[in-house]
Amino acid sequence: MGSQGEEEVVARAPLSPLLSAALAVPARPSPPLEAAPQEPAAPFPYTAEDVSFDNRAAEIKLAGTLTIPPGKGPFPAVILIPRSGPFDRDERLLNHRPFFVLADYLTRAGIAVLRADVRGVGKSGGKFGASPMDDSAGDTEAAIAYLKTRSEV
Repeated sequence: MGSQGEEEVVARAPLSPLLSAALAVPARPSPPLEAAPQEPAAPFPYTAEDVSFDNRAAEIKLAGTLTIPPGKGPFPAVILIPRSGPFDRDERLLNHRPFFVLADYLTRAGIAVLRADVRGVGKSGGKFGASPMDDSAGDTEAAIAYLKTRSEV
């Protein structure tokens, strides 16, 4: 019966034998969901350096890690600054560090990578908040200015 005295009509379609057999298999409890870590392992074939740089317009100092490929540069460079929340330079989430994995891959491929902590997170100054896109753009401009001072890039 429906909630107001009406009959419920349930339509049933015939099931294929394969689907019927699959539905008859008892369900097993799933293991707890955990992030599968992709953790690059040392020793690394590149240089990793903790760095800091100024965003003069915002009057804050940002911090991060610069990875530099082996060999003679200058190398192309990528800047990684998390934008989706209060993340550190590795964009650590659960048991995973996607920016660390990405930086490892790119640096092994000959690309320098500067990955930075978001404002107010890790060693970066300032305050994390619902900052406008202008803040991220300013932080990225500061990262670009810093990379221009590096002879490897």
